Amino acid sequence: MMTFRMSILALTSVMALASTGVYAQTASLKDANAEQTQKVTTDTTARFGVAGYWIYSNHVAAFRTLPPIENCCAGFGNTSGYGFGADVFVRDMIDALGMPLTARIGYRQYAAPFTATTTEKAFDGSIKTADALIEHTLDLSWHQFTFGVGLEAKLFNPLYFSFGVDASYTVDATYNQSERLVSPTTMTFETGTDTRNVDAGSLTDYNAINMLVDLGLRLRLFQLNSTDVVKDQQWVDLRGRYLLQLTPTYNMPAEGIEPSRSLRSNLITLGLEVTL
Repeated sequence: MMTFRMSILALTSVMALASTGVYAQTASLKDANAEQTQKVTTDTTARFGVAGYWIYSNHVAAFRTLPPIENCCAGFGNTSGYGFGADVFVRDMIDALGMPLTARIGYRQYAAPFTATTTEKAFDGSIKTADALIEHTLDLSWHQFTFGVGLEAKLFNPLYFSFGVDASYTVDATYNQSERLVSPTTMTFETGTDTRNVDAGSLTDYNAINMLVDLGLRLRLFQLNSTDVVKDQQWVDLRGRYLLQLTPTYNMPAEGIEPSRSLRSNLITLGLEVTL
């Protein structure tokens, strides 16, 4: 009887020790799985990517001339143009906010084509004068390095809303100007052609550094690879952004007979991002 009791006690002790070991191993496995799940679902590893986009630029303007341009028309107003840009970016999760932060650096170029018309008295080749309709064109092109940071919030899978700030540094701003005689078609300028005052060069006295509010949407399109681990996935996304310029490119008060000059540009971009 004593032997049986001792055997039962020994067996109970072995089972208890085995249960403790199994419990400890199971708990450790659960912790490891939880940690792996956390890594997979939150994507805490920094990701790099590249982006290319098309630009629609809306220019809010009021000026007659911009330095060093000399133009004889009454003035130019609002216009719109197109351009392109490219970025490289890094995106990482900010645990305290529960949102990813994206920092980007890139280059963009966009145009601002201005057109105005005037009517002037001109000789038509006889002793009489005629009303000549003259078209004044001024094509501006902006070349900028860009820097930006922004946060993203998931609206619903796979759509994200982004908000941040963007800074641009203008490395060059060029212009092309000309005047064309629209009518009457039987007349020419003193140059013997229907064009005059053709000129090109670089703008001066503009604000080279500008700040913009960056609002956008990112739509996840498709995955490039087949892994289920989020931090290793490569994605192609469609991104649209609205960039509202806070600081004006030109904001020059009137001087003498020269009226005030103002210009700022708001941008809408649409393009693709590849997260590597």
